[in-house]
Amino acid sequence: MTNIAVIDDDVRMLNNIRNILSEMLEDAGDVQIDYFQSGKEFLEMLDASRYQILVSDIDMPGMNGIEAGKKAREKYPMINIIFLTAYVEYAIESYRMDAHQYILKSEIQDRLPVVLNKLIESIRKSRKNYCYIGSDTQKKKVFYDDIIRISKVKSAKYVCYVTCEREYFERNSMDNVLKMLNSAEFILVDRSCAVNLRHIIKIRDTVIYLSNKDTIEASRARIGKVKECFNRYWREN
Repeated sequence: MTNIAVIDDDVRMLNNIRNILSEMLEDAGDVQIDYFQSGKEFLEMLDASRYQILVSDIDMPGMNGIEAGKKAREKYPMINIIFLTAYVEYAIESYRMDAHQYILKSEIQDRLPVVLNKLIESIRKSRKNYCYIGSDTQKKKVFYDDIIRISKVKSAKYVCYVTCEREYFERNSMDNVLKMLNSAEFILVDRSCAVNLRHIIKIRDTVIYLSNKDTIEASRARIGKVKECFNRYWREN
């Protein structure tokens, strides 16, 4: 399921967007859209709904769209944000927020369906990759997107999968795990730890900052390759 939140304090504009998206997603059974008239209402539902996409007006009374987007990113760094605005000058703020897109309200009818369709398709595609991890008696289906990092447990024959929800332990080797995943999104940062490029927020020197607020120290021998893969990944996705 793809969960989308739409925020606009203007009821007429919110209804206009609702009509556009209802027509666009008429036959889509795997998309849930919630509509809000304020950033505060949206944030109250954020934890329960785990939105992957936020579509928000920028210029709103009280908490504006930029502030709501920042608060959402603090909790869920992977959320895709599309800003709506009537003013071209607000585009600068959207770039500072690293928004996926900004759309002028005069162009919503044409541009919003195109941008959203691409994002939804990308999310659908990413959810096709999954694996079963855990002990022999308790296997759990986990999507690749939800795996943040994989670490070898010191002095043990186990690996630990750190996911968005919890940790899983499995008797295995790092080599076997990476062969099983067979995905370029996972990269070794040292001999005993691999991270998901999708969950890297930033890299400073040899320190890698992850979406769950963890930090990982990469080996100096591997940090160059990690930075190269990270930059290429976000250019292409």
